[in-house]
Amino acid sequence: MPRNVRHRAVLAILVACLFLATAGSVGPAVGDGSVAASASTGTTASDADLRAPPDAYEDDRSQRETLSWLSNHLGDRLGTSAESTAEGEFDRALEPIDEGYDARLEQFTTVNDELTTEEIASDAADNASARTDVRVYVPLSTVLGEEVAVTAMITNYDADPVETTVTYEVGDETAEETVSVDSLQTEEISVSLDATELGEGEHPWAVTADGHTERGELTIYAPEERAGNGTEADAEKGPTEAFEDAAADQEAFVEHVREYQRTLSAYETARQEGDAERTRESARALDALAERIDELGGAVLGNYDVIEYQTDASLSEAAGSINGIVAEIREEQAEISDDVPFAETSLEIEADGGTASIVDPVEFTGRLTTTDSAVANEELRLQVDEQDIEVETDDDGEFSVEYRPTATTTAGPATMTVTYVPDPGTDRLQSETTVDVVIEPVDATIPTLETSDAVAYGDDLEVAGEVTIPDADGDVPAAVFDSVPIRVSAGDEPLGEIDAEDGSFDGSVPVPASVAAGEQPLTVRLALEERALTPAEATAPIDVAETATDIEFEAVARGDEVALNGALETTTGDPVENQSVTIDAEDGGTATVTTDVDGAFSVSGPELTDGSADGSRIAASYDGTGTNLGDATFVATVTAPGTEASGTSPFTAPVPAGISVLEIVSGIGLLVVVVGVLWFWGGRNRRALAAVGDALTGGRVRDSSARSTRRPNPSLDGNVSASTLLSLARTRRERGDPDLATRIAYAAVRRAYDSSFENARGLTHREFYRVASERAGDERIDERLRTVTEAYERAAFGTEPVSDALAERVLSYVADLCRQFDADRRIDADD
Repeated sequence: MPRNVRHRAVLAILVACLFLATAGSVGPAVGDGSVAASASTGTTASDADLRAPPDAYEDDRSQRETLSWLSNHLGDRLGTSAESTAEGEFDRALEPIDEGYDARLEQFTTVNDELTTEEIASDAADNASARTDVRVYVPLSTVLGEEVAVTAMITNYDADPVETTVTYEVGDETAEETVSVDSLQTEEISVSLDATELGEGEHPWAVTADGHTERGELTIYAPEERAGNGTEADAEKGPTEAFEDAAADQEAFVEHVREYQRTLSAYETARQEGDAERTRESARALDALAERIDELGGAVLGNYDVIEYQTDASLSEAAGSINGIVAEIREEQAEISDDVPFAETSLEIEADGGTASIVDPVEFTGRLTTTDSAVANEELRLQVDEQDIEVETDDDGEFSVEYRPTATTTAGPATMTVTYVPDPGTDRLQSETTVDVVIEPVDATIPTLETSDAVAYGDDLEVAGEVTIPDADGDVPAAVFDSVPIRVSAGDEPLGEIDAEDGSFDGSVPVPASVAAGEQPLTVRLALEERALTPAEATAPIDVAETATDIEFEAVARGDEVALNGALETTTGDPVENQSVTIDAEDGGTATVTTDVDGAFSVSGPELTDGSADGSRIAASYDGTGTNLGDATFVATVTAPGTEASGTSPFTAPVPAGISVLEIVSGIGLLVVVVGVLWFWGGRNRRALAAVGDALTGGRVRDSSARSTRRPNPSLDGNVSASTLLSLARTRRERGDPDLATRIAYAAVRRAYDSSFENARGLTHREFYRVASERAGDERIDERLRTVTEAYERAAFGTEPVSDALAERVLSYVADLCRQFDADRRIDADD
């Protein structure tokens, strides 16, 4: 057995045993529909339970309850953090959004994606009498003078259009709107209320439509008491992104409040000691911190709004804590401003000639004044295009200085901002102005290039050289070349970037497999476009050696299928990642797999056997054509669980493959197999994780890094027809969501065909495609099924979105496939 496979088997067993010892002690119980929620953020649910694939849930309700538990758990963590910050316990405030938060968020994402991937409309089936679903959005808080938007989303699950009256009650204000919603459509309807008319304070609200009522509370603050002064929620965010951003913004918020309190203590000490310079320095720092705290508080509240709207979490108390902290700091700053006044300044700037380049700087002339007098005979600091420039004023506060753009300054006409930055101990405020300048580009060269003579796969390719401007009349400071990115490539393959510093560069980039063996041109190029320094490049030859590779695997019979696990490595034992390995079975079956970061690969399925797997032979081969890796082949005999497998390689003698992974875990039970496999794959390769989930459970484990939908979607019950699903898919595409439309359309195909296939619900999407295509025996149907299946894989598990054109083609194919199935069924009935 390959080294990587042995390591994974051991890890799987250890995790499985740990799970058996602790399962059921805490958290949601998967399979019985119950959820053990806890008010303490220290209580943890079983990761194994929450990571279980969809088939491990007894029904949709247990998934929804698990999702509710997770959203409340994450909300409790945010609330505990906000409360601890208000109490000044900053270390304690960081714990809930640091320790375990990311793991819980990953679990939330997994379960949320499972609920929104293939099953689209089950909420209607939960209550047969319910025609509609109603969701309401009201912000947690706003400020006087703002408009309050109260929005209701009504989804119609009924076969006929629904007309209903939406009643809004916010404090003493009431309103009514009538809305008509077509079958399987969603309509949004909003009313706007004036926060000033409602008045400052807490206002309960209720929204009723078609027998549904949602309730909550809106808090209206005076402008100086609300973080962010009315920052609105980002309506485009999904719940996963909102939870993630809320934690990140809240962590920054906590750290800034902590720093504010430290700086406030330093300010009070300096003031008591009569140190005017340190007092002003601290007061200036406090002002900057308070401004950033206000911005972060507004961002946190915006994320809270999204979370409350899209999940079951309640964050009104947490929002109150955040607003309370901001209001207290604003009050503190008002007192500091009275105690330590700062003088306002005014900056004037002109550019002599109006053009500048790296070799020919422009002269800025200007003047700095306060409301009372000129800032005379002082050394000042200006910032121009992120450059710090020192100037010295005369008796009238006037100055002149050269401005030279850097290599990365954008070329062409520009309106540049020039800022006066006061020293921390002065009693003056910052001021800024703008000046129009044209930045003219100049040509650069790379006159010298040194590199490694010979390299191989995985080596670090050393690259060094310098950047110059040959036509420069005078001295050009080396600093203008700082942070210029140098792009390195070999042949047509990009290898990476290194930065130039002080006019030279010296670094290394790794050599991937994609660089072909033999002599290759190495190219370094300034990665600049439309900048003050034009692109330049230089080349040098390098010799890329071929590296020998080796493949090993074991193949174990599992019923009528074969489970194969192996690895591709160099002959020195280094893993080879992201390479295709071809699997060929003795009976003509074939498959292609891609190695992961550890060089490992796995595949299972009936395509590798003719039904008598035990004793047949399978070959795995790697073709290194076009790379710097040598070819490799390994042939092994399929064995039954509990026996040793053997194989032969062009490079090594036959070696015992050891005991199979399946035999090791077979005595522990299927649940432990799933938990162990999910654990040791989950942290390293999400695509491989999904493939293992298919192989072991017949279901798909959703990739937690995949895109989430913007809003929660209803899910699908077994009573929803294929035609209803297809109609819903068309609606989703028309609303600009081709990914979701594709997933729903795929569910329609499964719904149409599943009833005629024995054990169809246990088939993976690839297994379903194979069975359906074979039964149809029609090339046109095969082509349509393949297109629909591949589009579904892209929508559900890929990193690139489905295009609208592809979604349109999928919908057309699905309609045709459903019609074909109905026609076949009628023929069967007639026969």
